[in-house]
Amino acid sequence: MLFAVETFFVTLLSQDLNDELEHVRVETLSLALGSGQRPPDEEKPRYLHTYRCEVPGATTSFKVPEDIQGDISSVESPPGWPLRPGDDYSVNNRSIRLHRTPGNTTNTFLVRLHGSPAQGTISRDPCTIKINVVTTADSRPELASRLRRARGTILRGAVTPPNLVAETPETKNVYIRLVEPTISWVGSKIESPNNNLHTATLHFEIKGTLVQHIITGDALVDARIKQVVVTNRNGGK
Repeated sequence: MLFAVETFFVTLLSQDLNDELEHVRVETLSLALGSGQRPPDEEKPRYLHTYRCEVPGATTSFKVPEDIQGDISSVESPPGWPLRPGDDYSVNNRSIRLHRTPGNTTNTFLVRLHGSPAQGTISRDPCTIKINVVTTADSRPELASRLRRARGTILRGAVTPPNLVAETPETKNVYIRLVEPTISWVGSKIESPNNNLHTATLHFEIKGTLVQHIITGDALVDARIKQVVVTNRNGGK
């Protein structure tokens, strides 16, 4: 999860500081979980599947291939930004009809699907992630300029941050997601150990809900006795 957060920050910074990105880095990340929240009773562990596609901007509907298992649970475009069911799209079997399109030449969609029931656990925890972004410069005026640019870039991108997902092909049955994150700037620190090196640290805090969906195996078969037949020694019932 922390790698996904770091990638988000670096991507933001690279948009405005690509020529000076070596001077800006995410240095410290720490994760603190709050009290656990039980998910709704109807939310049971299920195998999870995703379908990603790119469609022309004028497209108003597309289908999820039959070989992608599961029931459609959410649609994101671009990936990380969920669309609102009913307002932005509707589902009919394997077809997704868009009520409004983003308007780009090509739009990327990520469809998440819930598959068959499975053994496992689901947890939801409020969490806080602390980020330190460090920038260095040879002079105080240059440092101040980089500090303003880095802080402005991150805060602009933090207005509508995406849901962040920690998933790799090697961990298909482990799904960790930070949903509804909010990002705040909580302070700065400037150090000048000598006249040739000046360092500024920006402190940010991310708050959200960490969802952990872990699959451990196939669901147990719900076996029930349908009939009891008693026979005597002569074979009669």
